Amino acid sequence: MLDDKNVDIFIKNNVLTAEEIKARYNTYIERYNTLINIELNTAIQMLKTKIIPTISNYQGKLVSTINDAASSGVFKIQETFKPQIEIINTLAQNLNSISSKVKILEEEIEKLESLDTEQLIANTFANKLLPMLSDIRDIVDASENIVDDKEWPLPKYREMLFVY
Repeated sequence: MLDDKNVDIFIKNNVLTAEEIKARYNTYIERYNTLINIELNTAIQMLKTKIIPTISNYQGKLVSTINDAASSGVFKIQETFKPQIEIINTLAQNLNSISSKVKILEEEIEKLESLDTEQLIANTFANKLLPMLSDIRDIVDASENIVDDKEWPLPKYREMLFVY
């Protein structure tokens, strides 16, 4: 928007002055930064208060089921519960990955305060933090497909598309 050729077109056609263009640009950048900051912090809160506990609780239920069966002495755990153990391991990996990525995301958000300009903040959001959030979302989506529908705290995509 602030490229000379763009500014010249606006000025030449008496649409906006150079000062108005810069003011609008700054307003757009500030608005973008505010909205993305809200989105990131909301996502972190949802991850910490809904997603991480749900995955952990579901994993605990599976472990408890296996432990209860093991205590009966009837089952060979490694053979009988191999699918459940694989699910537990997958959830453990997902949980560890989500938790570590959330921590890194929080640290990166704190670093934004040291940046000098709104443009640098916007570039960090677009090129670093939003891709990090997208990576977290991929892991959450994979976990969502594993966790029992009754346990998942948010509507699943298929539910939003076909049920609600």
